Amino acid sequence: MRPIYAATFDLASGHLEDVIDVASEWVAGGKAPRDFLSDPAPGRREMDLPASGQTLRVEVVEDEGDRLWHAEWRYPHRTESELHHIVRLSAGEIAGRTNLAISINVSGTQGALLPHASEPPRPAIVPSLLRRLPVCDAGERLTPSPRMLSSGQIDSLVRFLVDPARTRPVVYVAHTLWEAPPSSRPFDPDDLALATGGLAHVWFSMHPQPSMELARYMERLHCRDGARIYWPHLRLTDHPSRHNAYSQRFLDTAREPLPDFLARWLASLSAAAFSEPEEHRALRRRVLDSRLTTQASPEWLDEYERTLSRLEELDREVVYQRQVLAEVQRRTPGALAFLSAVGEAPPATVIEAVQRAEGRCPHLVFLPEALESARRSAYRRPSDVLDELLVLQELAAHWSEPNGIGQSLTTAGAQRGIDMRGRTTRLGGTIGRQYERTWNGKRIRLEEHVRVGTGSAQYCARIYFYRHDPGEFAGRRFIIGHVGAHLDDSTT
Repeated sequence: MRPIYAATFDLASGHLEDVIDVASEWVAGGKAPRDFLSDPAPGRREMDLPASGQTLRVEVVEDEGDRLWHAEWRYPHRTESELHHIVRLSAGEIAGRTNLAISINVSGTQGALLPHASEPPRPAIVPSLLRRLPVCDAGERLTPSPRMLSSGQIDSLVRFLVDPARTRPVVYVAHTLWEAPPSSRPFDPDDLALATGGLAHVWFSMHPQPSMELARYMERLHCRDGARIYWPHLRLTDHPSRHNAYSQRFLDTAREPLPDFLARWLASLSAAAFSEPEEHRALRRRVLDSRLTTQASPEWLDEYERTLSRLEELDREVVYQRQVLAEVQRRTPGALAFLSAVGEAPPATVIEAVQRAEGRCPHLVFLPEALESARRSAYRRPSDVLDELLVLQELAAHWSEPNGIGQSLTTAGAQRGIDMRGRTTRLGGTIGRQYERTWNGKRIRLEEHVRVGTGSAQYCARIYFYRHDPGEFAGRRFIIGHVGAHLDDSTT
C-alpha cells in the first residue's frame, strides 16, 4: 500500500460529532448508512457497500473521556482493475482538542509503470470541512477561498509567513495577474485556492501598492510579479531559491495552469509530510493495553497481532516516504530546502558574492573580467547577484546531464525565478567587442545574460555568460564573463 495524499486538520472549536457528520456526506459518496458511521458505541464494525467492490470499516475507541473514530473506505480504482484506493479517516476528541487526519492510499500492483496516479487526489471532504468548521494552521484559518491583500494586512501576513508553527505553504499571487483581461488570464485565484484547499493558504493582490509594500518587508523574498510559494519554516534570510517564484511571463505561457500543477505537486509532497497524529496512536495503545491487561482472551490477542501487523505496515510506509523525500530533494532541491539549516550572512559587496559563488558552483567558470567588473559594480543588493549565480549553477548542472534541461534556457530560468535573456544582438565595432572574451586560447562571445533589477547601476546589474558545449555532456559549462553594470547594446 502506497500513500498518495495525506492531510491533518486541527479544529479551533467543534466536537467529534461535527467531524463525523461532514465525513458521512463524503464517504462512499454519501450512501453509507448514517447510523453505521455515527454510532458512538466503542467497537469495530464492517460492511459491504452496495457499489461493487466497496467495503467500509468503522472503529470507535474510548478511554477516560477521550474518543477516537476511525473509518476505512476501500473501493476499486476508477480505471485500473488491479488497483484499489483505501481512504482512512481518523478523527479524535482528545484532551479537549478535536482533529482529523485523512490519507488516501493505493493498494495492489500492475507490474508495469503506468500513469494510474496522474490525477492528483482532490477529496471533496476537504473544502466542505474547511467551510463548515474552523480549521486553523498556526492560528490562521484554512479556507478553500483566496484572501485579497490590502496595505493594512501586510504586517499580519508577514508575521504569519515567519511563524515557525505554520505547516502549510502560502501561495502569493501578485497584481500582475490582473493586468490582462479576464479571458486572457492563465488562472483565477479562486480556482487556485480550491485546487490546493487544505494544503496551502492562497493570498493575492489586485493592485500594485500592496505587492510593492510586501516586497519591501520580504526583501530578497519579494513577489512583485507573478506568484511565489512561501514554504513553512521561512526566515527572511533564506536563499530566494528556497521559495519558488514564477514570473508572470512564465504563468502566461506555461502549458499547465498553476492550480493544476500545484494541486498535483502538493498532493505528492503531502504523503510524506502528514500522518495520523501521535495522540491518536497513543489513545489506541492505551485502549489496547487496558484490554490486554483485563481481557487476555484469544479475541484480544488476535487484535494485538493485527495491531502489530499494522505497525509493521506503518514502518514500511515510513521507509517509502523517506525514499519519496530523498527523490524530491534530488529532483527539485528548492521544494524541501526549507528543511535545511539557515545559511551564512548575505554578501556585503558584488565581488564577495562572486567569490562565494566560485566556491559553490563547479559548473560555472569565472573569467578574470567577471571578477574585475564585480569589483567595480555599484549594485546595492549583492545578495541578489549571489542568488542568481546559484540558480545559474543549478541550470548548468542540469544542462550537463545526458537528458539536458528538457526546455529552453529562458523557460527553465523563468521557472526558477530569474529573468534570462538569450543571444544579445550581434554588434560589431567597439560595442561588439564588449561582449568578446578569450578563454582556453579562443575567442568567445557572451551571448546570454541574466537581468538583475532595473534602473541605474546602483539598482541594476547584469550577468553575461557563454554556454560552452564541447560535444560531451559532462564537459558543459557556463563561462561567466561579466558581472556588474549593463553592457552597451543597440538601445544604449
